[in-house]
Amino acid sequence: MNLRPVRYAAVICICILAGYYAGQYFFTNGDDTRTTSESAAAVTEASGPARLVDELPAVRLEDLAGEMRSLSEWADGPLVINFWATWCAPCLREMPLLETAWNYRKPDGLTIVGIAVDRREDVEPYVEKTGVTYPILIGQSDAMQAAEAFGPDFAGLPYTVFAASGGRVLGVFSGELKPAQLDRILTVVVDASAGRLPIDAARALLAD
Repeated sequence: MNLRPVRYAAVICICILAGYYAGQYFFTNGDDTRTTSESAAAVTEASGPARLVDELPAVRLEDLAGEMRSLSEWADGPLVINFWATWCAPCLREMPLLETAWNYRKPDGLTIVGIAVDRREDVEPYVEKTGVTYPILIGQSDAMQAAEAFGPDFAGLPYTVFAASGGRVLGVFSGELKPAQLDRILTVVVDASAGRLPIDAARALLAD
């Protein structure tokens, strides 16, 4: 029996796994120039569950004022949680769209919370310059853990979570949102929050 192909396959598998875990380590820890100061924020969920969670995980992070905030504070209405960073070009293109939606959907009780996977010294001047008005939370590895706590789909930024009132998670979106996509999703989220659409039906619509 010729074992050479088997050996080659084993070597390839080992290389793939090594690359994956090296990428995870780099993305979580960053280089030395970006992780010299750790946030005092805490995240109670250390890793993502095996599937998309049904309810908001117990996430606490610092806001722009340095105060600890919990996602549960905004769970009484439709909620959008957008993970972003100042070094993520698609994230920055997306933020004006989120700001517009935040203002347009306020009568529906919508709240948008941005979670920056970034350093405070980079986030604060960017938010001030762009005039984003929705709440912003900040973290580095702890913000990454917050994203992973929602489920297995997190693969990079931007990453957006949608929840109905009561903190009931409806779905997630990976990548840059476009206006038509966001409008359709928010209609589902608002209708589910108002009781016009069953939660299971809303989850099914956002899973399509």
